[in-house]
Amino acid sequence: MILVLVLCLLSVTVHSEDLPQLPLVPYPQHVALISSPPAIIDPLRFTFSTKSKSILLKEVFDRYHKYLKLHDFVQKLDVTLPDLEVVIKDPNEELLLETSENYTLTVQTNSAVLQADTVFGAMRGIETFSQLINTYNYSLPTVKIKDYPRYKFRGFMLDTGRHYLSVGVLKQLIRAASWSKLNVLHWHIVTIPRFHTAAPATLNFV
Repeated sequence: MILVLVLCLLSVTVHSEDLPQLPLVPYPQHVALISSPPAIIDPLRFTFSTKSKSILLKEVFDRYHKYLKLHDFVQKLDVTLPDLEVVIKDPNEELLLETSENYTLTVQTNSAVLQADTVFGAMRGIETFSQLINTYNYSLPTVKIKDYPRYKFRGFMLDTGRHYLSVGVLKQLIRAASWSKLNVLHWHIVTIPRFHTAAPATLNFV
């Protein structure tokens, strides 16, 4: 929990008091509330829909399905929102500093649409969507969000050469970086110019 909080604090930018106060980290560039009843989802039946054939996007869907099912609930839900429709303009999945991560997320009582330039913008938008969910009653505010990163390079460094971290902690940090919408991991693995590793098969060097 502390590790996640630290990474979240790294990405927080102060926003003006006239913006809607929503539990979003980092706070999006543009947020406009819609005057309509909140959306209600069923975490066990909620789906993500898309025409994209991206395997990466499917893995993102699977990961967030698991997140939705982490919270127990007992009350009966009056579901109004069955799915989130994800539309991607560019199928290119190469991640560079110049890659667009822009997205527009519109949540209404009975529908939700996420439009993104690339699969990476869709990933950021899905994270924003997940942060909007009130896990007590599974409601979401009706809102329109237009967002893009303030900085192209958003990263953090791990120094396991001087400070040992277990594999489990490393995975936690990488997941937390995704939740905070960071895109660069600088990993200082060792303090010497070279290190030995075991290769599972013979390598052919040309």
